[in-house]
Amino acid sequence: MELQRIWVYECGEIMGERGILITELQKFDNPKGYRLTHETVQEELQQVIEKITALGEASVEQLHLLLEYEESWSCWLALRILGQIKSERSTIPLVEFIRRTDDSEYWESGEEAMKALTAIGKPAINVLTSELKKDFQEQKQYTYLLGALTNIKDKAVFNFMIELLQDYVQDYKKYDGWFELIPFVLDFDKQESKEALPLLEKLRRMEHLSKEEKREVDDTIKFLKDPQQYEKEMAEAMKLMEKKFPEVVRDTEKLLNPKKSDFDSEKYWERANEADEDFEASFKCSNCGERQNLKTGLIWHIEKEIFAFEHEIMCRHCFSHEISLSDSGLRELNEKQMRIYLGKEGGIIPVGKEIMMEGKKMPFEKAQDYIFKRIKKEPENGELYLRAANHARKMNKYPKAIEFYLKSMELDKSLIANHVNLVEIYAYRAEHYGLEEYKQKAEELFMKMAELFNSHQYNAVTIANKEDLPLLVHELGEQLGFEMRRRKIGRNDPCPCGSGKKFKKCCMEERG
Repeated sequence: MELQRIWVYECGEIMGERGILITELQKFDNPKGYRLTHETVQEELQQVIEKITALGEASVEQLHLLLEYEESWSCWLALRILGQIKSERSTIPLVEFIRRTDDSEYWESGEEAMKALTAIGKPAINVLTSELKKDFQEQKQYTYLLGALTNIKDKAVFNFMIELLQDYVQDYKKYDGWFELIPFVLDFDKQESKEALPLLEKLRRMEHLSKEEKREVDDTIKFLKDPQQYEKEMAEAMKLMEKKFPEVVRDTEKLLNPKKSDFDSEKYWERANEADEDFEASFKCSNCGERQNLKTGLIWHIEKEIFAFEHEIMCRHCFSHEISLSDSGLRELNEKQMRIYLGKEGGIIPVGKEIMMEGKKMPFEKAQDYIFKRIKKEPENGELYLRAANHARKMNKYPKAIEFYLKSMELDKSLIANHVNLVEIYAYRAEHYGLEEYKQKAEELFMKMAELFNSHQYNAVTIANKEDLPLLVHELGEQLGFEMRRRKIGRNDPCPCGSGKKFKKCCMEERG
């Protein structure tokens, strides 16, 4: 940094006032200066800024030199001044600055560079368009660089945006994983042209869009259709936010500084254990590359970005299980988890890194090895295969889970959980993935399950709430379209949990 100051000072000796002013702009480029706020630095150097701005084109070359140090105050001020001077000569240095600092922590400087390019306006359009096309060929998107162009209201810019959006709609997978759709779509409002509406509405109907993306596309469509009405709705929303601001602050404070008095653990666990059947998260298939929204059912949060789901997560296009949460999906789950703590949603259970297997607590990732070792020792034990299947199902390894359930059923026909789980899997595949052949499988297996249930000769191991088994059988039957009549369990009937005891001496007694 000191070398920079000496160089500019020497230029000042040659170039007179310009060099001195540029050196003055570096006044706070030191440890003490970096403790100041943006507002203070701007205010302290306002006169210097105005003088340099008045010099116009004559000062741009020296201002460009200050862009080398993005962490400095002088760089930030130089960017602001270049935005006031609006010289076409600054276009390439600003483009290079945005590319170089894209991943840096100095986002304020990147934003200022974007504003400066937008301020240059029409003279910068051809260069920006050409440079963006080069970036896109390398599958790179510099958000501030694209924003610099799309914030310029111009027919050439609008045509570029339409061409880009048409290509995205035609084959979005070319852009998936590196192109941020939201900031690009939102900038259509800067162009203020209703000609974009048909294409935006076509985009809105694309199944791969996350909830977040759909929401932003909807906002852009609303604005273009009726800007005044949209602004009115936004103003009303802002008023509502201002009214609710104390509540938002309170909720945020509660999250950051939780107190026992603020936290009702019983209600929290009640919310966490209640599945949100309408909730969908964004997933991406690594087999065919398609992105899609899928219902998760109840969610188990194991650690960091590892989640398990109640429902089968399978690609709707190629039916592969090589599918995982997209970046949008991870954001959706993290946001949902925060709302659970605030008492506004439910459906995510924090389970930590350990699970129970055969009554033993162990790390989640070791459970599979444990159960496989047990199977090796007792290859004829159907219950072990049932537990292996349950674990595989939680890990979304459904082909393996089905294989294990069938093997368990072969070894021990009394394990009714095999029937229940397979009927659930087959019925879900038929209903949510359109795999009609599984409907017949579910119906045939349900009839065998009902026969086993009615015989009372079953073992209900691994079924958490055994007393609810009759209700579970009833609900599965109704789901498959069977007309079910629920039989009341008599005191002296065999307990539906499969214990072999009479109902009055087993689950009835536990119910009190």
